[in-house]
Amino acid sequence: RRAVSDGLPEAEPLAADLHRVLVSPVRARLAGVRSLVIVPDGDLWLVPFPMLRGPDGTRLIEAFALSLSPSVRWATTTAPARGSRLSPRVVVVTAAMAADVDGRRLPALAATGREAATVQALYPRATRLGRLDLTRAEVLTALRGADIFHFAGHSVVDLENPARSRLLMSVDPTQALFSSELAALSRAPRLVILASCESAAGRPSHTGGVASLAAAFLARGADAVVA
Repeated sequence: RRAVSDGLPEAEPLAADLHRVLVSPVRARLAGVRSLVIVPDGDLWLVPFPMLRGPDGTRLIEAFALSLSPSVRWATTTAPARGSRLSPRVVVVTAAMAADVDGRRLPALAATGREAATVQALYPRATRLGRLDLTRAEVLTALRGADIFHFAGHSVVDLENPARSRLLMSVDPTQALFSSELAALSRAPRLVILASCESAAGRPSHTGGVASLAAAFLARGADAVVA
């Protein structure tokens, strides 16, 4: 994962080796399969499965509609029917500011404005939040009843205390939205897009996947999280 995120030259050989070990032994059984759900165990959650490359050069994400699930039970349980709306309630939060977190300097994110504009072009009635003094209370209020939540900004992962992993909402570090607060939502949006670094990362376990920001939304009933 680190080799991929840092663009290191060893990323491609590692992607090929991992495909050979993890995918090639079962590849014949996947003939005709279009959607593939992977339930990693333990440290396998750290494997960037979409990037794995087969002998023909095809990445796993190019071969299948790919998703990861925290458990077989979650993957095979039908999500509660909520109905579909012609005009879903969409909340878009952009947090483009630079930040100093735990001794690291996180750079400003210049592309978040264009990203939000693209989403808003698809959903003209979307609620867009992105002030420098945005509060987590405003975001939590906007999330009530939302169908789609798109966040573009910085996330901070705390491997020692996953409840302290958070999405940075503004220049005020006290207004970050913590994983523990997401876990207290009465209902998560059906679809959550976390366009932020390592929002799917966390401490792996052998029982419930990874304790991550993405998992916090899944635990509160999100049908899918793109992270």
